[in-house]
Amino acid sequence: MLSQRRGKHQPFGLKGGKPGLSGRNKLRKKYSHEETDLGGCFQIDVEPGDVLIIETPGGGGWGTETIQ
Repeated sequence: MLSQRRGKHQPFGLKGGKPGLSGRNKLRKKYSHEETDLGGCFQIDVEPGDVLIIETPGGGGWGTETIQ
């Protein structure tokens, strides 16, 4: 899998907006339920019942005004 915005490079904001959250790719093993962070570029073998979790990055903010 090749994906971007995983790790230290967050989606940037514009006009003073804050950055968005980075995405994550994780593997949850069927029997142990242990989760492993896979990073942005990886190749893995999985077993039936394993779960690949893909959390897409959030968008960066726009502007510095607070909406009430």
